[in-house]
Amino acid sequence: PEPPPPPSSQPERMSALEGVAVPFAAPPAERNSGRFALALAFGVGGGVMALIAVVVALFASLFTLTESYMDKIEDTAEAFISDIDDEQWDDAYTRLCPDMRDRPVEDYIEEWDDWEVDGADVRPVRDEMSGTYVPVELADGSVVELRILIEQGPESVDTTVCGWDQTG
Repeated sequence: PEPPPPPSSQPERMSALEGVAVPFAAPPAERNSGRFALALAFGVGGGVMALIAVVVALFASLFTLTESYMDKIEDTAEAFISDIDDEQWDDAYTRLCPDMRDRPVEDYIEEWDDWEVDGADVRPVRDEMSGTYVPVELADGSVVELRILIEQGPESVDTTVCGWDQTG
């Protein structure tokens, strides 16, 4: 008989899975359903609160933007009336829209001079489908409705007077 082979210095090859714990072999641990429900409620509640905060921020920014537009429109009307009151005809003329500046300033001076603008009251902006108007009550009780043109450029908003109607 042949002698048994000498023992190898290397261990025998083991199967790849031998000795490795399989993660799902143990039964799952019991969950704490109260903690899960609480985490779910806080997650959903937090998401709803974040959504509400975004909506409120959007409305606040829209309101602020609208107010700044209205202030700019009223400022244009007040400056225009002030220029007429001070008989600064050229300054009033520069506040007119480009279409109205096709005519010379002299074409407007007689009409503007007839307005009793001393102590005139600029009223709040009225925005309609036909345009944006600023009523101005003159000292004699008549009202001049200034039509304001709003031109939005890439970096600014320009407002100019683009006509008027006098009543009363």
